[in-house]
Amino acid sequence: MIFSVLFKKTRGCAIMIVGGFMGLLDIKNLTFKYNDKEVFNDLNLYIRKGSFTTIFGNNNCGKTTLVKLIMGLENTQSIYFNNHPLDRKNRSKIGVVWQNPRLAFIGKTVFEELSFPQNSEKEVLTVASKLNMVDILNTPINKLSEKEEYLVALATALIRKPEILIFDGTLAYFSSRYIKSLNKKGLTIINLTTNPDELLLGTYTIFLTAGKVFFRGGRQRLLNNLENLEKQFSMPFIIDLSEKLMFYDLIDKPYTSMQKLIDDLW
Repeated sequence: MIFSVLFKKTRGCAIMIVGGFMGLLDIKNLTFKYNDKEVFNDLNLYIRKGSFTTIFGNNNCGKTTLVKLIMGLENTQSIYFNNHPLDRKNRSKIGVVWQNPRLAFIGKTVFEELSFPQNSEKEVLTVASKLNMVDILNTPINKLSEKEEYLVALATALIRKPEILIFDGTLAYFSSRYIKSLNKKGLTIINLTTNPDELLLGTYTIFLTAGKVFFRGGRQRLLNNLENLEKQFSMPFIIDLSEKLMFYDLIDKPYTSMQKLIDDLW
């Protein structure tokens, strides 16, 4: 059976966060403007250690701006790592797979990129083997395909043994099963995306609109508040499909897994 994803026009932007009240990464009373345009207004977000965080919003919602603030590419004093202000030292514990990874590459070949600044050949081979990319280690960076560029970007982030791994709209280039396996091993994941089908990869949700929190809660609270949330935001396709099937009495509860839904229907 083939399902086509339906996208709805939304008002505002949504951010989904997995976290607690104090986290590995804390954003406290963040207000930020580009020139005279306000992006965030007294924003508070808490990313719990070991969580899988999905940040969802339309284009120009501020997702990439948030990553730049976290990584120090924009100035702020409102972000903390383990209750300490973010600085160069603790930012080294955060890896990012950017939308345009080639802009961040330094080495001329994949091996040089993974070796920078002082990674051993053994470390390079270890991460390359895990990602099945040993055969491209000698490939020049400018000869990589788009998919290979993102693979190298992920390897470059992982070889640093980060505590947090951020995907800036790039999770779709990788197996969600593999990313979840990293999370199960203790790596904190933050996924920024415009794809509504990625919303349910996390377990705790915060919706933002106009730079402020609109809704927060776990997966069950999200499912229980679909009617109100759909007035403001786009919902994942699996939830939208579940609601339609419930209307026709084909199922009696919303689903968060397409495979589970298919298995139960059959």
